[in-house]
Amino acid sequence: MTVERRNCALFFAALFAVTLALRMCHARILWADEDYHLAAGIQTLHGKLLYRDLWYDKPPLAAWVYAAMGGLAGWPLRLFDALYVLAVSAATWRFARDLWGRREAMLAAGLMAFFLNFDLPSAVIPIVPDFFMLLPHIVAVHCAWKGKPLAAGLWCGAAFLFHTKGVFVLAACALLAWRTLPRSEEHTSEL
Repeated sequence: MTVERRNCALFFAALFAVTLALRMCHARILWADEDYHLAAGIQTLHGKLLYRDLWYDKPPLAAWVYAAMGGLAGWPLRLFDALYVLAVSAATWRFARDLWGRREAMLAAGLMAFFLNFDLPSAVIPIVPDFFMLLPHIVAVHCAWKGKPLAAGLWCGAAFLFHTKGVFVLAACALLAWRTLPRSEEHTSEL
């Protein structure tokens, strides 16, 4: 393992440890924004179908994620929160590394984790559809920037399944992917 890789691993290990410690301070709190989605996940575990057997006004992926976690609150939920912040920070790191370089990527990932931990608690502690949409949003834009429209579209679909605002992610990716489309003059010269 190179020194650079070791430093990166230590950086993310420290970032996760700090995030987990901060999230565990909220282990006994169930935020109003997350209990709705947690309840939908629990009802799904009890065999109820979203939109038929219970009222749920969001796309299904958030409820399904909570169901996949077993509908657990407390420390397991905060552990999941910390892992999700780590995943968002890692996606930010990869995108920033491709855009600028490793040092800037560390700064971008660190700032992302900082603001996901210290912004308004009710906005960043509970993982709700808007927050769930953050990871697929970053990855979709990264894929579109790299000229991979199919992958960007799939990630936009995942964002949309968390929240209908995902359509705006699709619009941003379409603008970025526009440069990868074949030019019309190239097609006319082939005819």
